Amino acid sequence: GDQGASPETYNWHFRGKAIVKAVMKDLMKFDTTQNLASATEVLLTGSSAGGSGVKFNLDLLATSLPQASVKGVLDSSYGGGIEDVLPPNPVKDDWVLQGQVAIWNPEPDASCMAALNDQASCIDPNVIFSHISTPYFVFVDQHDVLATGKYNGDATLIAAHAENVRQALQALPGAFSTRKSFHTALMKSPRFFGENVQKVNYATVLGNWYFSRPGPTNGIK
Repeated sequence: GDQGASPETYNWHFRGKAIVKAVMKDLMKFDTTQNLASATEVLLTGSSAGGSGVKFNLDLLATSLPQASVKGVLDSSYGGGIEDVLPPNPVKDDWVLQGQVAIWNPEPDASCMAALNDQASCIDPNVIFSHISTPYFVFVDQHDVLATGKYNGDATLIAAHAENVRQALQALPGAFSTRKSFHTALMKSPRFFGENVQKVNYATVLGNWYFSRPGPTNGIK
């Protein structure tokens, strides 16, 4: 977003979009021969809440770097197509989204805003992914402790959640999913290199997808 501190923001500044644009600008002019403007391959990654930065800025980065192959990784930050096991509460969901708009003043994906012209809709994880055109890879643990905590240990609900995760990720060209209660794995070496699904690990599947190598690009436990 791009919002100054005020009582409405609990005196916090929210400048994420402005910071992303400023960092991109600096990296593009850094040095004269080796900078972002001359890059041929760029991978934007984000874990947990950092994945929101990928969702909202991946297409922006790709359109700003037409000379480069740009891709993204969403590590434990994916909501597209994963159905909630609990009954939906549209009133509460809309209240949360509208509250985020009021606090953050978000600048969502440009194509989503062009199509819907609504900030709240374009930060909704059930909406935004249909508007992201840049390739991205997804990691989601089926028993992610943050996602399953609301089920209060109910094994039936947790199993149903895991099935919904599997169904959502199977349709993606690049994905990896364990059942270890992990929240994030990209920056944690034992999880990134050590946990196998169908005899391959996260690092291998991601590499296959990124480099178009032979081998699985979708590993789901």
